[in-house]
Amino acid sequence: MPIRQPKATYRDYKEAARDISDILKGVIQDGQQPVRYNTDWIPCQAMRDGASAPDATQIKDNGGGSTGVFAMLFDAATEEELHTMWVPPHSWAEDTAIEPVIKWAPVNSNAGNVVWGLEYTIIADGSAFGATTLATVTSAASTTAYAPQRATFGSISMPGKKIAHTWAVRLYRDAASGSDTYASDAAGLALGFNIKHDTGRGSHQQWTKWE
Repeated sequence: MPIRQPKATYRDYKEAARDISDILKGVIQDGQQPVRYNTDWIPCQAMRDGASAPDATQIKDNGGGSTGVFAMLFDAATEEELHTMWVPPHSWAEDTAIEPVIKWAPVNSNAGNVVWGLEYTIIADGSAFGATTLATVTSAASTTAYAPQRATFGSISMPGKKIAHTWAVRLYRDAASGSDTYASDAAGLALGFNIKHDTGRGSHQQWTKWE
């Protein structure tokens, strides 16, 4: 007796149409897969405190004494740090560069530069972590209190890296740097990873991309 195939649903047709749209509209590169760009954000409040950690401080309330909302304030005189882990999403285009970016805000209208640092190491499942790499970026304060701004640590080449690779990351303010001239706390908001996507909704296999 022949096996009856399940009927396609409206959702199946909709997803197929979206895939075709991705191919028609996408930038065709990297093995002829459509590529999109995205940023995967980790809020600073979600990170783990380091040996010297920034303070979680209220940055705004409702004007009537509410609890308000908070940000992590990095000191101007002491190196303070947060730690996290990150794994690229399965939609990431393997082997393409990844660009870490810090989203932060000054706490007042003063001018000056903040030097943000990123220490990281990247490793595949089943292997041991290797030596870390340090990257810094000098970002000028916007002079508008608590106005979010972005600064990138530059592109990190990822040849041979796959979706299962893990990043161990330390985010810090390099307060001792002579280039750090903003003499106030700096509010760390989120650490992001700018990535290229070549599949809209994940990998073709559970733990590998195409195989």
